[in-house]
Amino acid sequence: MKKLILIIGAPGSGKTTDAEVIAQHNDNITHYSAGDMFRAEVATGSERGRLIEAIINRGEIVPIDIAIETIVGAIKRAPTQAVIIDGYPRSQEQMHALDAFLTREITSGTRITVPRFLRASGPGTRRTSVSASGS
Repeated sequence: MKKLILIIGAPGSGKTTDAEVIAQHNDNITHYSAGDMFRAEVATGSERGRLIEAIINRGEIVPIDIAIETIVGAIKRAPTQAVIIDGYPRSQEQMHALDAFLTREITSGTRITVPRFLRASGPGTRRTSVSASGS
C-alpha cells in the first residue's frame, strides 16, 4: 500500500527543503514537488502533458482534476511505497478534492493511504502536520 505524506504551507515556508531532507534521510520515501510533476508530465509529450503545457503557457492554474490525476499517476509510479509531496494541495478546495479522489481510488481497489490533515496554527507557524490513516 502506498503511503502519501503532504507538506503544505505558504510560499517560501520551506516545504521543498523539508521534503528533500526527509527523503534524503529515508530511502523508502520518494519526494515530488507539484511543479516537478507537472513539468515531468509535459516532458512525456502525452495528451495530458500537452494540455498542462497549454494551460501553463496561458498563465492559468492547472485545474484540480488534471492536477490530481497527474499527482496520483506519479504516486502509483513511484519506486517506493511512501511518497512525500510538497506544494499540493494549495487550498482547502484542492485538499477536499484530493481527499475525495483518493477515497474513490481506494474504494475501486487502488492501494493509496488517504491522508488526514492537521493544520498548524499561529503566526509564524512553519510546519503543517500530516498523518496518514490506515497504516
